[in-house]
Amino acid sequence: MAVVRIRLAMAAIAVIPFSSLAVADQPKAAVAVAIDVIVAQPAQGAVEKAADEAEVVVKKKKVRVAVAFEDLVAPLVQALEGNIDLKAADAQVQQWIPQFTEQFKPMLWTELNFIRQTCDLTPEQRPKVKAAGDAALEDAVRKMAELQGRRNAGRPAQQPEPRKMIRAALKQALQETLPPEAMQKFADELNLRAERRKQAAILGALSRLDSAMCLTAEQREAIEAAISSGWKEQWEQWLVLAIYGDQYFPLIPDTLVVTHLNADQKAVWDGLQKVDFGYWGGGAQVEEDGWWGGKAAVPAAKPAAMFRVLMPAE
Repeated sequence: MAVVRIRLAMAAIAVIPFSSLAVADQPKAAVAVAIDVIVAQPAQGAVEKAADEAEVVVKKKKVRVAVAFEDLVAPLVQALEGNIDLKAADAQVQQWIPQFTEQFKPMLWTELNFIRQTCDLTPEQRPKVKAAGDAALEDAVRKMAELQGRRNAGRPAQQPEPRKMIRAALKQALQETLPPEAMQKFADELNLRAERRKQAAILGALSRLDSAMCLTAEQREAIEAAISSGWKEQWEQWLVLAIYGDQYFPLIPDTLVVTHLNADQKAVWDGLQKVDFGYWGGGAQVEEDGWWGGKAAVPAAKPAAMFRVLMPAE
């Protein structure tokens, strides 16, 4: 509900004449005029469109409003609430939240487990870091749910990047928690992990292309170099393709592949089923053992003990 109200507030800014906003003693009068216009003749989709475009318009005009934002838009928000069913809009968002929460949780736990293995956090520090990750997960889920609602209504919107949001929030929490030398160690481990995932994703993609187009050694090297030089973080998702056997191929930009193929291979490339999965959790859901709440972890069973359980001595 709060998000919808904020978007209505942005809509208010969009419909208020900028010439009026530029003068400190006129904005409230301009709001009153805008209220009269919108409430009297609420055009279909006008508020939603204004909310989508408001931020862009404000940036282009470079307007500096000399009054408090909430003060200025509150009357218009209240007026618009009579014409828009805020509860229905929020209900549409809420219905998607459980699905995206389950989809994105593995991303959070992958990062938390990596931090647990690479950082020496005290019991007092752990809850703060975990809370930052939980907040980022909730924010990513909410943004994706809102995006789904927009898509269903035929309205375009920028797709969020949940993994990037979660990583950024956790990194910020660690920067506020760890001493500089420990933070540098973590950063080094992050870079090493990113490089290993990059290499794994590229080699996996090359293996698929080779199986479909019988690449020469020179072609493999050229395509590997091209992908590596143009690498993007979101291409980590290629790692999930192994789950689907040989059914799908990564959505690699044509410019990185086609120039290195012959005519027959280009025809094969054009016919391949290339997909973009969008999100890769990078791990399965794990069961909380209390460690992130500050409790001591349950000791793992030793390999020898596990072997005796599986294979009793005769």
